[in-house]
Amino acid sequence: KKLLVGMFLAASIISCSEKTEKGQFIVTGDLKNADDQKIFLEQLYFSQKDPEVIDTGEIKNGKFTVSAIAPEEGLYRLRFEKQETGYIFINDEPKISFKADVKDMSLTGPEFNTPANKSFKNFLLTVDGKQQGRLSPIRKALGLSARDQPFHTTPYLQPNHPCQPKSGT
Repeated sequence: KKLLVGMFLAASIISCSEKTEKGQFIVTGDLKNADDQKIFLEQLYFSQKDPEVIDTGEIKNGKFTVSAIAPEEGLYRLRFEKQETGYIFINDEPKISFKADVKDMSLTGPEFNTPANKSFKNFLLTVDGKQQGRLSPIRKALGLSARDQPFHTTPYLQPNHPCQPKSGT
């Protein structure tokens, strides 16, 4: 009887410690060709409000983890301390895994392993692909010209882009 009670208490403690707070999401990343450096998790807004850093992590040997609590799904960006490289994603799952090679900044390279991010990526590829040689609405909205080489997932990190974070962030 004591053994059964002890097992119940242990199971309760373990299950409680594994629960995430409502709205919490965790991004774990595996990056190739990334220097050890800080990585910033930023919330992006659908207004003129500047991106807001909501967590900071450390990339060590290509691995990192960042997390945040959000009241609902939205757009977020992973931004690097030492490189003009970053990735935009949607927080549609509590656990989001991410893989990329920082030397491959095409839209087809990076992978956020969630349903909404796969749909987002397919949408961007479709719209951008249909606009060959013309200025697509996506390129226009992100400040890119029709001649800019492959569509990057990092338009907000291009030098002098209006959404470029201020220095010191």
